[in-house]
Amino acid sequence: MSSTEIDLETVRLQWPHPAIAVATLNRPNRYNAMTVRMFRELEALADALDDNDEVRVLVLTGAGKAFCSGYDLDDADELAHLSPMAMLERQEHAARALLAIRT
Repeated sequence: MSSTEIDLETVRLQWPHPAIAVATLNRPNRYNAMTVRMFRELEALADALDDNDEVRVLVLTGAGKAFCSGYDLDDADELAHLSPMAMLERQEHAARALLAIRT
């Protein structure tokens, strides 16, 4: 598997060994703050890795000076304009992405 098999913009995927995947949150200029796109990419990455029987370890790290500074507040500007259902969908998507990485 390579990072070209899934569209990754905010996460960099490397393979130091066929059984070891290293996913690097790749927004160092924002201290790797999470965005909606990053949540989608992490969920897609977890799904892709789950389908790969050779993968035994996923190392999650951050580029630059910080691992992750939390949610990117610039991405939060639109939150006030979301309907309750859209907000719930956003929260569920983020939770699924984080849960997929942990399992």
